[in-house]
Amino acid sequence: MLWNTFEENRPRLEKQFQEHNWNRESGMEPDELFEKCLEISQKEEGQSRMLTKARIFQYIIENAQIEVNPLDWFADQLNHSGCTARIRNLWEKALNKGPMKEVLQEFEPSRASFACFGEMDFGHTSPDWTAIMELGLPGLLERVQKNRDRHKELTQEQRDFYDAAEIEYRAAIHFAERLSVEARRLADRYEKMKEVSVSLAHLATGAPETLLEAMQLSCLWYTLQHDLEAVWLRSLGGLDRLFYPYYQRDLESGRYTEEELRELIRYFLLRFYAKKVTANMPFYLGGRDRKGTDTLNPLSYILVEEYRKLNIYDPKMHIRYHPNIAPDFLNLILSCIREGKNSFVFINDEVAEKALVRLGEDPVHANNYVPVGCYECAALGKEVPCSVNGRLNLAKVLEIAMHDGFDPVHHLAVAPPSGRGGQWETYEDFYGYFKELTAFFVQGSMKIINAFERRYPELIPAPLFSGTMEECVERGRDAYAGGALYNNSSINAFAIATTVDSLVALRRVVYEEKRMDFARFREVLDSNWGGQEMLRLYIRNTYPKYGNNQPEADVIMTDLVDYVASQINGKPNGRGGVYRCGFFSIDWRMIFGKHTGATPDGRLAGEPLSKNMSAVTAQDKEGVTALIHSVTKIDYTAIPNGTVLDLVLHSSAVQGKEGLGAMNALVRTYFEQGGLALHINVLDPSVLKNAQANPEQYANLQVRLCGWNVHFVDLSKEEQDDFIRQSEHAAG
Repeated sequence: MLWNTFEENRPRLEKQFQEHNWNRESGMEPDELFEKCLEISQKEEGQSRMLTKARIFQYIIENAQIEVNPLDWFADQLNHSGCTARIRNLWEKALNKGPMKEVLQEFEPSRASFACFGEMDFGHTSPDWTAIMELGLPGLLERVQKNRDRHKELTQEQRDFYDAAEIEYRAAIHFAERLSVEARRLADRYEKMKEVSVSLAHLATGAPETLLEAMQLSCLWYTLQHDLEAVWLRSLGGLDRLFYPYYQRDLESGRYTEEELRELIRYFLLRFYAKKVTANMPFYLGGRDRKGTDTLNPLSYILVEEYRKLNIYDPKMHIRYHPNIAPDFLNLILSCIREGKNSFVFINDEVAEKALVRLGEDPVHANNYVPVGCYECAALGKEVPCSVNGRLNLAKVLEIAMHDGFDPVHHLAVAPPSGRGGQWETYEDFYGYFKELTAFFVQGSMKIINAFERRYPELIPAPLFSGTMEECVERGRDAYAGGALYNNSSINAFAIATTVDSLVALRRVVYEEKRMDFARFREVLDSNWGGQEMLRLYIRNTYPKYGNNQPEADVIMTDLVDYVASQINGKPNGRGGVYRCGFFSIDWRMIFGKHTGATPDGRLAGEPLSKNMSAVTAQDKEGVTALIHSVTKIDYTAIPNGTVLDLVLHSSAVQGKEGLGAMNALVRTYFEQGGLALHINVLDPSVLKNAQANPEQYANLQVRLCGWNVHFVDLSKEEQDDFIRQSEHAAG
């Protein structure tokens, strides 16, 4: 039976990546496979890492065990045991003990203080999905070969690139062939396997022609790039744009009915839910073309409708917003969010595009952007954004500034002292020093990131991924060696609201109201407000706070954001690109908060820091409209690496037609005023408290955690309590 099988098969499909049925006769056991791959790496030590990586990739595909689930429409499972990533980790360890040792030691105090981090980032990529679908695996291979032949002479780097890309694309085609043979073996018992085998066989010889084949290629590519090449794939692209021609052709030809295609979509979405991808697997819907026309199509609606029926929190969807977005589509998304099926984030096309153009990207490429990861936008097929290279904890920088370059939590001297002995006569003097330290930590992060990036060719050659990018193939250069058109890096600042509220409090307490001098206020914070609870509550409940449309706080906010952005945007990185400024905290705010002492805004030592662009929890006391007014005073075109506003609405405020209209108005107001990205939780504190007390009764309760969704009951108590406080505040 081919159709109407989804609900029957669903329980087993959800567990297919945890409960395996490998064909043991199809290849090596994982431990043996890893040892053989390690032998290849050791034997070729000192030779081209590009070719070594390709040979390991090929060996895994030819020798790993495979599995085709006879209940599913898609096949991509290979028992590879993470060989490529494990070997790269060994390369990385050797690099850190050798060429990188000195710079790592120099950076260690900054890292140990949790003021800033500078790291490698191979985790936020999108291949050129358009090229993948239009060319297929054989077409991508042919393009590599033609571009190789176009060069009259090849450098060694080009020769290695083209050789490695050819090895990996031939191996990828062989992977499809192996899976096709395995599906055909199962076809006598399972009717579905006949069509699965045929679709895989066709992908080994050409580009996809049906929706089934297009979806199958997406699944295959995810395994090939993410698992086998170990270049973490963080977007499936614009699925409505990519898949609609196949969907339309299948309907018009009579190959499938609409209900059959909807069932295929359910299988596809559930497959990525079952994979349990870290931070969820994203794709985007909608957006506008170069003429400003809405690109939504019937498949855009169907993808959301089927997600809604499934009641799953992964994949997650980026909704590209613009003023001409179809009202019924916007209401469909908001209705899902209102029901608690809220794995959506809205991104403002106009602002995202302008931010990329301001960074130096062509408007045509900026218009064809793809959100990777959480909120970070990149030119599809043209950019390797490396969007999580650096992290800057502004609240910690403030703490270190107050202690004249010393970290009182970890007892470390981490930054240059001011030369003023820890005393500043005016607020402006202190704020100037705080900015100096902010620049110091940014520059330190860049130094270590640049040092790592110059070593990327030794760590992360990626000929399969690079082969989707036109410029890489034309130049014969890997994407991680600067082969893409835009080879950018990032530093993300966070704890902005905590920092702004703290600067307001510091100015009031020490310099305007003169309640105590700087040294005494510092002692109060070092004692975690010991004996000063009344002062702490006074500060929290009286002084202006960011998020209330109050000029005193918002002026500091805009000045600080502009300053941080000026220190990051456009600065040269280590692989021929530039840096992009981001302002998001995701879940870092919890662990970084534990390493940050009490802050002048009344926060206790170790408590979470503020989230993304949101106000400090429960401090946006003038309501959501005032919060939006504060947040949109920022020029988001200066934040090309992305950020987001988290809105928490009480369920009672969004009921019925009027409630949906209110949500619609909030979204449109935020974007009309220049906001960049927005996601929404609709919560009821009584439900959350019950879920905390009785988790077994609320197994499917979703919350939007950061840039991804989770089940509420899977969060730590600290995280649950934070959501409860947010929802209680939303209730007024």
